[in-house]
Order: sequence, then structure tokens, then C-alpha cells
Amino acid sequence: MMREEDKPFVTTRNGLSFNIMPRGRAGWAYIALWTLPAIALAIGFDWVMDGGDRGGVDPLYATVVFVILMAIWAVSMARWMYVRSEVVDVRKLLAEKKANKRGES
Repeated sequence: MMREEDKPFVTTRNGLSFNIMPRGRAGWAYIALWTLPAIALAIGFDWVMDGGDRGGVDPLYATVVFVILMAIWAVSMARWMYVRSEVVDVRKLLAEKKANKRGES
């Protein structure tokens, strides 16, 4: 198990929304590595749509497959990064701040 300060990402949560940000060199390196499959998928999609396979692939079929693969990639990347991030709950922090203000008054 990684210590919180060693994790390569920081996630800020505010209810159902979240924002994953890289922390340091390791976080940026992981983002670069995760970008490579997306680039490969985009180049492959361009090649198929340009008629590179000469197999007569239906453009609608190619587009649907591309969108599904990109969705799988995006969800996988977000989940992988989330698991390896320090999570900061904004609502919890604001509630603690409000409670501290009431305690001081």
C-alpha cells in the first residue's frame, strides 16, 4: 500500500464530480504512458477510415468500434489513476472548516 504522499495523483471530489491531477514527475509519466494507446487507436481509426485496409470496412462500424474502444480506454485510465491517487473530499473539508469557525466563535 502506498503512502498518501507517495501517490502519483491527487483527486479532488465534490459530490459526484471529481478531478484527477498528476503529482510530480511520476504522475506526468503515467499520463504520457496512458496516452499512447489513445494515439494508437486514433492512428488506426484514421488508417481504416482512409481505406488503408482495402477491406471495405463500413465507416459506421469502424466508428462504433472506435468509440467503444475509446470509452473503455477512458474509463480504465480514470479508474487506474483514481486508485493511485490521494483523494481530497472538498465537501468534507468545507464542512470541517465551517465546524471550526463555529467552534472558534
